Amino acid sequence: MADFARNLYGEGPQDSNTYEIQSQAQKCIPKPFKPEDNTAIIIGVLYGVIILTVLFQAYALRLRRWIASYYYPEREQARTMYLYNKTLRKRRTLWSMLKQTIKENRREQVAVERISFRSWLAAQNKFCRIILGNTSRVCLGCATEENKSFYICDNTRCSGAYCGECLEQVDSVCALCGDPIDIESGVNTRI
Repeated sequence: MADFARNLYGEGPQDSNTYEIQSQAQKCIPKPFKPEDNTAIIIGVLYGVIILTVLFQAYALRLRRWIASYYYPEREQARTMYLYNKTLRKRRTLWSMLKQTIKENRREQVAVERISFRSWLAAQNKFCRIILGNTSRVCLGCATEENKSFYICDNTRCSGAYCGECLEQVDSVCALCGDPIDIESGVNTRI
C-alpha cells in the first residue's frame, strides 16, 4: 500500500515501465489556402438571390394566383366562394363571442347589484341613480361608460345597456332578452 501511495502522490513509479509516446500532429493539421475570387462572387450572388426571393415572395404568390385564375376561372370562382364563406363563419363566431360576453357581463353586473341595496336601487331606476350619485351605466359588450350613443333595453325584465357599436354588432337585438331595439329612438320596440 505504501508503494501505491508513493507512486500516486510522491515520486512516481520507480520501475522501468515508462512509455515514450511521440505524436506526429503535423500530418493531421489542414493546410490553409486563400479562396479564389470566383467563389466569393458566387456566394454573394446566392445571398442576393435569397434576399430577393424573401422580399418578393408575396408578389410571386399573387402572380401565381392571377395566372391560375386566368387559365382556370371556375377554380378561381370556387376559391373566392370558399374565402367568402370562411369570412362569414368568422363573423358569426365573432358575433357569438360578443353575445356570450354580453351575457357574462350581465351576470357579473347582477352579482354586483345583489351585493348592496344601493347598487340594486341605482340599477332599477334612473332617478335613484342620480340621487345616489351613480349616474353612469356601462355597455354590456365592451364596458364603456354611458354616453350620447347609448341604448337601453326597455323590457322590464331586462336591463341591457349597449353602446352604438356593440348594438350594431348584435343586429339591434338585445342579447339578453331577444327583443329588438330601435336605434333611431334608442328604446326597445317589443313585438
